[in-house]
Amino acid sequence: MNHALDDSLYKFNDSWWNPRFLDPSTEKSFRHQFDSAALPALRAGLTIILFFWCNFIWFDQFLSPATKSTVLIIRFGVITPLFLILIAVSFTKAAVRFYQALIVITECLTFAGLILVVAYYDDLGLFVTQFG
Repeated sequence: MNHALDDSLYKFNDSWWNPRFLDPSTEKSFRHQFDSAALPALRAGLTIILFFWCNFIWFDQFLSPATKSTVLIIRFGVITPLFLILIAVSFTKAAVRFYQALIVITECLTFAGLILVVAYYDDLGLFVTQFG
């Protein structure tokens, strides 16, 4: 949807925290175009996060030899499949509508998984004292 430059279409309301176009149809069109254009960046971000998440297995083997199986189950049996599901969902038509929610879910999932994995590190105190 390409509009000619008409200032009456692009005026914002007075909200600084949540700027929106005055015309609801213009707002809806803008949101759809913006979220559609931002989805490739979301997919790239999810792929990068997944890459690093899976490659941190080397730290798991060093920091948590006693609980390696539990950490591996969390890392590859719980969190990695959820990231793969998020990546798959980002290719659906519904992803444009739920773009912001996908970002929030990704952040929550990343931090929750990281906290779970670090909670099982048995020699973390020794590692911090030795190298910190």
